[in-house]
Amino acid sequence: MTDLRPAAKAPSRVPQQHIQQQQLHLPLSWHPLSAADDASASNASSWPLQLDLAEECSPDEIQGMIATVQKGRSTLMDGSSSSSSMDDQHAEQQHRHDLQQALSCLALHAERDEDVRQQLCTPELLCQLVSLLQDSNLSCMQATVHLVWYISRSDTLRQHLQQHDGLLHALLARLTSHDAVTARAAAFALNNLAYDARFRVAMVNAGAVASLIDMLSGCDALGQEAAAAALMMLASEEGNIRAQIVALNGIQALAQVLRYGGPAAQEAAASALENLSLDSECEAALAAEGAVEGLLQVLKDGTTGAMAAAVGALRNLAVNEGLEQHLLAAGTVDVLVQLVNNSKEDVGVRMAALEGLRNLAASSTHAGDKLIQAGGAHALVDAARSLPAAGARTAALGALLVLSCDANHRKAVMVAGMYGIGRALPVVSACPSGVEL
Repeated sequence: MTDLRPAAKAPSRVPQQHIQQQQLHLPLSWHPLSAADDASASNASSWPLQLDLAEECSPDEIQGMIATVQKGRSTLMDGSSSSSSMDDQHAEQQHRHDLQQALSCLALHAERDEDVRQQLCTPELLCQLVSLLQDSNLSCMQATVHLVWYISRSDTLRQHLQQHDGLLHALLARLTSHDAVTARAAAFALNNLAYDARFRVAMVNAGAVASLIDMLSGCDALGQEAAAAALMMLASEEGNIRAQIVALNGIQALAQVLRYGGPAAQEAAASALENLSLDSECEAALAAEGAVEGLLQVLKDGTTGAMAAAVGALRNLAVNEGLEQHLLAAGTVDVLVQLVNNSKEDVGVRMAALEGLRNLAASSTHAGDKLIQAGGAHALVDAARSLPAAGARTAALGALLVLSCDANHRKAVMVAGMYGIGRALPVVSACPSGVEL
């Protein structure tokens, strides 16, 4: 039988997330305090933290923040001796305060301003950011990892991060941070950086797969979303990477997120499983580790995005005749027919459901029987007549063509009104169950 699966899902970055004030504890203003004039703090420029920011720091203020970051940890380390004078200790504390404010305000700007991200991509500043990723101060580390995440969003700047020695290992170390905000931002940065095939290989060689899978079970819903998104990118193309995800129990961890994760985490996990389902070597593991049942549950109560990925994964699995009994026993046919009949459902989801039904019907007469018993003939005829998208109508016609290869199924199609659709689809009088489309 011809492989009926569509082309592989194209790699895509996870939807970008806004910084939340309660997560980052960002300062309300930017102003480097001066030891000679602490009173000048009252003149600090205001920086509201709402998402619809109306006021921005001036270019001069941005440059001041960048200059503070350029000093980086070296100034702090120079003043760390136990024999330092009180003045030195005060200067160190002041620089720490200035650095925290500079990083936090830069993060707020870089989250939405490409120009600021470009200014941060000099070799010297990137070295400082990598160094600050290892800082013991939580606020500095949080703001720095967010800066790296935001830079990684830019197609033109991402390569600067990918080529920087030490960045990958610094981000991987942050995945195991006890601070969920830091770990989540690090995973989102890795997700974006994994858009490049060479960086995916580097991530795998550095142990990223195991760290991300551990994060799925040891983090909150936002962390699960970030880790699953990064695994989705890692599973986008290379078979050896998909095999490693399977070998390290990644499917079981992703299936747990489908059952108990939040909506965004479920969508990312379903997308990762859809990419894994594109590899015939992973299909049996998807069934054995409970992914099929999790995907079906998402089709009942998930978001549109999660449902699109889940039905895509099931459509791919339906090509594997060795999984036919498992899919049928789990109730896949009934769920897919319900999706096709739901006129309020997204057309793309309904089209993938139609393709899944076609793939199942092509696997055996028994699967076709299940489809007919579930009211599939009527659902397919209605879809071929009424769906607005030409691709969806074609998918319905393809499923009907497969059913028409069996005499009993052909009668059910005729009763459902197949002959009323038109003459574009011939009724096949004799065709083996392994029909090639």
